[in-house]
Amino acid sequence: MFQKTYILDEKLTPEEMNRMIAADPHYKSCNACLMQVYEPSCDRDFILSHMKLQRDTLPKASIVGMTTLGPISPETEVPHNPMIAMLYFEESSFDTYFFDCHDMDSREAGRQLCKAIAKTEHVRGVLLLTSCAMLSPTPVIEELEMAHPDISVFGAQAGTEVLGNDQSMVFTSDQICDMGVLAVVFYGENLHISTDYNLGWRPIGKEMTVTEMSDDGYVMTIDNAPAIDVYRTYLDVEPDSNFFANVCAFPMLTNSGKRLIARVPTHYSPEGGIQCPAMLSKGSKVRLSFTKPEHLLSNTLASANKMAEFAPQAIMLFACVNRRVYMGNKRADREFVYYREICPNLSFAYGFGEILRTPQGGELLNSTIVAVGFREGDVPAGYVVKMIVDAEQQNEHTTYKLLSDRLATFLEATTNELEATIAELECLAQHDQLTGIYNRRRMDEIITQRLTQGRRRNDQGLALLMYDIDHFKRINDTYGHEVGDIALTELTRCVKSVIRDDDAIGRWGGEEFLVLASNATLVQATDLAERIRKRVAITPFTHIGSMTVSVGVTCAREGDSAATLFARVDAALYDAKRNGRNCVVARS
Repeated sequence: MFQKTYILDEKLTPEEMNRMIAADPHYKSCNACLMQVYEPSCDRDFILSHMKLQRDTLPKASIVGMTTLGPISPETEVPHNPMIAMLYFEESSFDTYFFDCHDMDSREAGRQLCKAIAKTEHVRGVLLLTSCAMLSPTPVIEELEMAHPDISVFGAQAGTEVLGNDQSMVFTSDQICDMGVLAVVFYGENLHISTDYNLGWRPIGKEMTVTEMSDDGYVMTIDNAPAIDVYRTYLDVEPDSNFFANVCAFPMLTNSGKRLIARVPTHYSPEGGIQCPAMLSKGSKVRLSFTKPEHLLSNTLASANKMAEFAPQAIMLFACVNRRVYMGNKRADREFVYYREICPNLSFAYGFGEILRTPQGGELLNSTIVAVGFREGDVPAGYVVKMIVDAEQQNEHTTYKLLSDRLATFLEATTNELEATIAELECLAQHDQLTGIYNRRRMDEIITQRLTQGRRRNDQGLALLMYDIDHFKRINDTYGHEVGDIALTELTRCVKSVIRDDDAIGRWGGEEFLVLASNATLVQATDLAERIRKRVAITPFTHIGSMTVSVGVTCAREGDSAATLFARVDAALYDAKRNGRNCVVARS
């Protein structure tokens, strides 16, 4: 496998490039040849004429491409010449699929793509390019995730020359569309693909909830207040011509699977809504975020060194212009330099959003740099990983710190302290201070959650045990409350030694306790209760010797609420007490 990249300018015309490619031994001998075209111009006629030239001159090459994003601030430098990247496969191959979403929605495009993939063996990854900022690739990604969860999806949402005037397009050698989905499915028994991404922004402040969305994709309210108020309140930013420049350094973060992903507002509405190229949805949990250039660079450097271990023969990069806006052009260029140390002829592109979906999560991203490595065959014998080092970054650690960097460091430290304090307070709010197990409020929440989950999965295997110490008042009266507290603590350790790790245990009040067991029938729960009762009866307790417990057992029924479940297990415990204590009573 081999990769070669060309930049068209006054020194290299399309005709001269085509002659160079046609004479390249890799072009002549390859099994399959992919030409990627990243075009900053949104001139449809210009693109079609160039694609016709490539098609006529290089019939062996399959052409795919997209328009790229222009500068989004006066200071931001982005490529203004077309980039052409050639991928030559010795053994592997690929299939190209183009869907015009004027004729279908993107979900149907995803379904058709999934059917095509199902007929192909040894699929290793899918390059996905989509046009039109309002044509979300998310439905396509969701369909791929459901049908082919182990296949990585990567790519970008096409960009436009001028932000706010969407003329984005995707194209092949003979098709071009301003509302299209373009997919390249790579396959081969000896083909290996490695993906990684770097975000680098870190959450700050409280978690908020998207409470209203408009039909055209605007986030209208967050925590039931105008969405724009988030930036007014925390950043003193007003919706004006400088809105994007003022907020781009503080994306909103949300979770997608195991990945943290960013959403950057680019537009606002008169009603106080905000719009992101990668849309949110009602109910999404979001937080503001911040970063420092050194965070972005150090994370990307670590990702590049990880990619070097893969020994790629080709690399594709999809990056967000927001990183250039925040870091500046010189620092942002260093991210590409890291990867060029591995593959000097790598390709890169800027779009409205980056795409990455793996088994770890992800979808349409913002503010990231996505790296995709390709290799045919195993890592070469004797391959030595060359560690990539950024001497300039090391020098920056010893020089004068900018005020903005020092403020960011202060913000990071105070945010970490605040989050640690919040976590400690949440722990105290959920746990019983004496025994360390869940308290009544938290057990009530867990039971309600498990009942809801059980109804969603049509699963009624949820058992609840309630037990308390027989004659506990006599223990307190005889030995004192301090010894009584010791008994409660030792009892908790005793019961925890019997139950499973995923069973929830909590103190309901006084000497009454609960155990919530999932995936348990009434017979299994009753057996668990008997094992608890017997273990307690043979355990020696400090100062008091022996003691016993009575246990009530029940299982969730269809239509149960937490209140009805509690009432039934409480009645079962009462029956156990009335039957002479030190016994188990189950109620179905």
